[in-house]
Amino acid sequence: MSYPDLLVEPLHEDHLEPLVQALLNPEVYAHIGERPASHEVYKAQLRRMIAGPQRAEDADQLWLNFALRRPGGVVMGHLQATVHHGLAEVAFLLRPDCWGQGLGSAALHWLHGHLASLRPTQGALPCWATTIPPNLRCQALLERHGYRLRELPRTVPLYSWDPGDLVYHRPDTA
Repeated sequence: MSYPDLLVEPLHEDHLEPLVQALLNPEVYAHIGERPASHEVYKAQLRRMIAGPQRAEDADQLWLNFALRRPGGVVMGHLQATVHHGLAEVAFLLRPDCWGQGLGSAALHWLHGHLASLRPTQGALPCWATTIPPNLRCQALLERHGYRLRELPRTVPLYSWDPGDLVYHRPDTA
């Protein structure tokens, strides 16, 4: 499947300022359920994503972080997966003017393929995602990609989960 309007690149320092400009937006944060961070705090969060696991307790994790942009260079958002305990927690953020254009769907499809390529003989990783209840746009996107609403798993932690979040699961067979 080809998406000519979407380029996925490993997140790096050159993406930071465009991502801050694109995503440090009250509309985006309304779908996250938080207040926007300051410019510098958000950049520090992105730098931590680029650096990957640094703490000893995170050593068994694989952090996959990508910038999403158009071929002309316009940064549209970011895509991420944290692989741990035999699963992948996925997340995505797009700037509001990119919503409803199929780009989130293209990015999530790309990510599922990328995750499958990490385990060519074992099959796809089961994927999990969390969202706040009012984020109907995110829930619909996840459901279109085979995710189903589930209870919080008891056997493995979900690092992106906060109390009150909805939990979505996409089995490795989806």
